[in-house]
Amino acid sequence: MMARTIGRALCTLLAVLWAVTGISKLVSFLFPANQGLVHASWSAQFPVSLVILVSFIEIGIATMLLAGYRRAGLALGLILLSVFSTVILLFPPTEAQTCGCLGDLVSLDANDLLARATLLTGVHALGWALVLPHLPRTPESQTGTQSV
Repeated sequence: MMARTIGRALCTLLAVLWAVTGISKLVSFLFPANQGLVHASWSAQFPVSLVILVSFIEIGIATMLLAGYRRAGLALGLILLSVFSTVILLFPPTEAQTCGCLGDLVSLDANDLLARATLLTGVHALGWALVLPHLPRTPESQTGTQSV
Protein backbone atom coordinates (compact mmCIF):
# COMPACT_ATOMS: atom_id res chain seq x y z
CA MET A 1 0.00 0.00 0.00
CA MET A 2 2.83 2.39 0.85
CA ALA A 3 4.58 1.69 -2.48
CA ARG A 4 1.33 2.41 -4.33
CA THR A 5 0.91 5.76 -2.56
CA ILE A 6 4.51 6.76 -3.16
CA GLY A 7 4.22 5.67 -6.81
CA ARG A 8 1.05 7.69 -7.30
CA ALA A 9 2.67 10.78 -5.74
CA LEU A 10 5.77 10.29 -7.86
CA CYS A 11 3.71 10.05 -11.05
CA THR A 12 1.86 13.24 -10.13
CA LEU A 13 5.15 15.02 -9.44
CA LEU A 14 6.57 13.82 -12.76
CA ALA A 15 3.40 14.94 -14.56
CA VAL A 16 3.80 18.44 -13.13
CA LEU A 17 7.48 18.48 -14.12
CA TRP A 18 6.71 17.37 -17.70
CA ALA A 19 3.84 19.88 -17.99
CA VAL A 20 5.95 22.80 -16.77
CA THR A 21 8.83 21.78 -19.02
CA GLY A 22 6.65 21.48 -22.12
CA ILE A 23 4.53 24.56 -21.57
CA SER A 24 7.38 26.89 -20.58
CA LYS A 25 9.50 25.79 -23.53
CA LEU A 26 6.57 26.20 -25.90
CA VAL A 27 5.77 29.68 -24.61
CA SER A 28 9.43 30.74 -24.71
CA PHE A 29 9.92 29.66 -28.31
CA LEU A 30 6.59 30.92 -29.63
CA PHE A 31 6.61 34.21 -27.69
CA PRO A 32 10.22 34.95 -26.76
CA ALA A 33 10.53 37.64 -24.10
CA ASN A 34 14.27 37.88 -24.61
CA GLN A 35 15.27 36.88 -28.15
CA GLY A 36 18.98 36.80 -27.26
CA LEU A 37 18.44 34.39 -24.36
CA VAL A 38 16.51 31.91 -26.52
CA HIS A 39 19.15 31.94 -29.25
CA ALA A 40 22.00 31.54 -26.73
CA SER A 41 20.53 28.35 -25.27
CA TRP A 42 21.64 24.81 -26.05
CA SER A 43 18.21 23.91 -27.44
CA ALA A 44 18.38 26.81 -29.94
CA GLN A 45 20.73 24.81 -32.17
CA PHE A 46 17.79 22.59 -33.12
CA PRO A 47 14.95 23.55 -35.48
CA VAL A 48 12.09 25.38 -33.77
CA SER A 49 9.65 22.82 -35.17
CA LEU A 50 11.56 20.04 -33.36
CA VAL A 51 11.55 21.99 -30.08
CA ILE A 52 7.80 22.57 -30.43
CA LEU A 53 7.23 18.87 -31.21
CA VAL A 54 9.22 17.86 -28.12
CA SER A 55 7.19 20.36 -26.06
CA PHE A 56 3.94 18.73 -27.18
CA ILE A 57 5.36 15.28 -26.39
CA GLU A 58 6.29 16.51 -22.89
CA ILE A 59 2.77 17.87 -22.39
CA GLY A 60 1.42 14.55 -23.69
CA ILE A 61 3.48 12.62 -21.14
CA ALA A 62 2.07 14.81 -18.36
CA THR A 63 -1.45 14.25 -19.65
CA MET A 64 -0.97 10.47 -19.79
CA LEU A 65 0.39 10.36 -16.24
CA LEU A 66 -2.52 12.43 -14.91
CA ALA A 67 -5.20 10.68 -16.98
CA GLY A 68 -4.32 7.25 -15.64
CA TYR A 69 -2.16 5.99 -18.50
CA ARG A 70 0.80 5.80 -16.14
CA ARG A 71 2.43 2.76 -17.75
CA ALA A 72 2.54 4.51 -21.15
CA GLY A 73 3.46 7.88 -19.63
CA LEU A 74 6.39 6.45 -17.67
CA ALA A 75 7.56 4.46 -20.70
CA LEU A 76 7.38 7.48 -23.02
CA GLY A 77 9.16 9.59 -20.39
CA LEU A 78 11.98 7.05 -20.21
CA ILE A 79 12.23 6.96 -24.01
CA LEU A 80 12.33 10.76 -24.29
CA LEU A 81 14.98 11.01 -21.55
CA SER A 82 17.06 8.35 -23.34
CA VAL A 83 16.86 10.25 -26.61
CA PHE A 84 17.67 13.50 -24.77
CA SER A 85 20.76 11.92 -23.15
CA THR A 86 21.95 10.62 -26.52
CA VAL A 87 21.51 14.04 -28.13
CA ILE A 88 23.48 15.66 -25.28
CA LEU A 89 26.36 13.28 -25.96
CA LEU A 90 26.24 13.93 -29.71
CA PHE A 91 25.78 17.73 -29.45
CA PRO A 92 27.30 18.81 -26.13
CA PRO A 93 26.58 22.35 -24.94
CA THR A 94 29.28 24.99 -24.80
CA GLU A 95 30.28 26.63 -21.52
CA ALA A 96 28.44 29.85 -22.41
CA GLN A 97 25.11 28.20 -23.24
CA THR A 98 22.13 27.86 -20.95
CA CYS A 99 20.06 24.72 -21.23
CA GLY A 100 16.83 26.10 -22.67
CA CYS A 101 15.11 22.99 -21.31
CA LEU A 102 12.62 25.05 -19.33
CA GLY A 103 12.46 27.91 -21.80
CA ASP A 104 12.84 31.36 -20.24
CA LEU A 105 11.25 30.16 -17.00
CA VAL A 106 14.51 28.93 -15.46
CA SER A 107 18.01 29.61 -16.74
CA LEU A 108 19.70 26.26 -16.13
CA ASP A 109 23.41 25.74 -16.63
CA ALA A 110 23.89 23.47 -19.64
CA ASN A 111 27.08 21.86 -18.34
CA ASP A 112 25.36 19.27 -16.16
CA LEU A 113 22.53 18.33 -18.53
CA LEU A 114 23.57 14.69 -18.67
CA ALA A 115 23.64 14.45 -14.86
CA ARG A 116 20.11 15.91 -14.64
CA ALA A 117 18.86 13.59 -17.38
CA THR A 118 20.37 10.62 -15.53
CA LEU A 119 18.71 11.71 -12.30
CA LEU A 120 15.32 12.10 -14.01
CA THR A 121 15.75 8.70 -15.64
CA GLY A 122 16.36 7.24 -12.20
CA VAL A 123 13.22 8.91 -10.85
CA HIS A 124 11.22 7.49 -13.78
CA ALA A 125 12.68 4.04 -13.16
CA LEU A 126 11.76 4.29 -9.47
CA GLY A 127 8.24 5.33 -10.44
CA TRP A 128 8.08 2.39 -12.85
CA ALA A 129 9.25 -0.04 -10.13
CA LEU A 130 6.77 1.28 -7.54
CA VAL A 131 3.78 1.72 -9.82
CA LEU A 132 4.04 -1.05 -12.41
CA PRO A 133 3.03 -3.99 -10.18
CA HIS A 134 -0.21 -2.17 -9.28
CA LEU A 135 -1.12 -0.81 -12.71
CA PRO A 136 -3.95 -2.01 -14.88
CA ARG A 137 -3.26 -1.73 -18.61
CA THR A 138 -5.98 0.91 -19.05
CA PRO A 139 -7.15 3.75 -16.81
CA GLU A 140 -9.70 3.25 -14.07
CA SER A 141 -12.49 4.90 -16.03
CA GLN A 142 -12.32 2.24 -18.76
CA THR A 143 -11.74 -0.92 -16.72
CA GLY A 144 -13.68 -0.28 -13.54
CA THR A 145 -10.64 -1.33 -11.48
CA GLN A 146 -8.66 0.88 -9.19
CA SER A 147 -5.88 2.72 -10.99
CA VAL A 148 -2.64 3.71 -9.29
